[in-house]
Amino acid sequence: MTSGESFNNNAVEADGVVIEIVNPNLIVLPIPEDRLGTNSTVELGIRITNNALTPFCFYKYGTLIPELIGSDGQEFKVRQRETREFYSLVMPGQSIVASLKASISWQKNKLRLEIFNENYLCWSLDGLKSENYQLRFKYHSNFYSERKEERTFKETVTGLLATQFVNFHLVQLADSDPKAVEVDGIRFETLVPFPVLTIPENMFDVNTPVQFGIRVTNLTQIPYRFIFFGLMPELQGANGQIIERSYARNVTKTHQESDYLLAMSRESLTFLLNAEFYRWDNKLNLRGYEGSGGVWTFHNLKSGAYQVRFTYENRTAVGKIYQGGGRWRKLFDNVWTGMVCTPFVKFCLRSAP
Repeated sequence: MTSGESFNNNAVEADGVVIEIVNPNLIVLPIPEDRLGTNSTVELGIRITNNALTPFCFYKYGTLIPELIGSDGQEFKVRQRETREFYSLVMPGQSIVASLKASISWQKNKLRLEIFNENYLCWSLDGLKSENYQLRFKYHSNFYSERKEERTFKETVTGLLATQFVNFHLVQLADSDPKAVEVDGIRFETLVPFPVLTIPENMFDVNTPVQFGIRVTNLTQIPYRFIFFGLMPELQGANGQIIERSYARNVTKTHQESDYLLAMSRESLTFLLNAEFYRWDNKLNLRGYEGSGGVWTFHNLKSGAYQVRFTYENRTAVGKIYQGGGRWRKLFDNVWTGMVCTPFVKFCLRSAP
């Protein structure tokens, strides 16, 4: 089975309620170094659509369970943490998306997958390795609640709901090039043109420009198009903690035909983001812009070591542009689909008088 194939691409529906993984069919996550504090994380989305005539009470904890299957067909044992009753009411004709965070790290020389819901650890699976897994989520709708009003909503759906399977590919970094990962002949690399940056300590009206980026190399015989619209960096501190990124939007732009870049066989595409370090209220921040008109910012940074990476994501193989009035124009059929987290690459901030 190749990375792009899954056991079953269809979600299991019950009584008009459907749950789906909204990520692309292929999710690629690099395995981190085997040392304390390192991890590799990806965001997952579970969409619940209620096509029934009555409300559906969706519980985010005890009833939603991951299922992970190895290439040999073995299903991994899931350890479930103590759960809390927390639910969302999905009205008829409505869809909601529940956000999850999947993180892999080393625990006593074993690779562990942990899945969090709103920063609350729900499930863990041990004994993973560099392999292409099949991942889905099952939802047991016979969950019993002590609250009468919740039971009334819950009784409208019976049986098992399940998402489609997606490919969850864990990739071991090569010693020869720890800045890149490769999947099915497509290579993704994190670019840090200036690994050491000197920031003026006392100059509050001078911004320091910086570039971070990504390089994609097509090692296959098939031409593919890639789109970097909306790409934003992710930062980790020296001890592996995630640096929170804020986001605001000034205007809304849609992608154009020129945003779909073609990579022929053996060709590379390089995309660099222009950003700047600046001081505000005596604090150092990093700010940049993405293609749809948004502004991203990392606040309150200090001198020291950091790591940066990108998550490339595209969900459809058909390239389209918006023409207004709800109309889209089809352009291409060869857009590469998948979700790939590039490796974290180090850079250092140092202060200068």
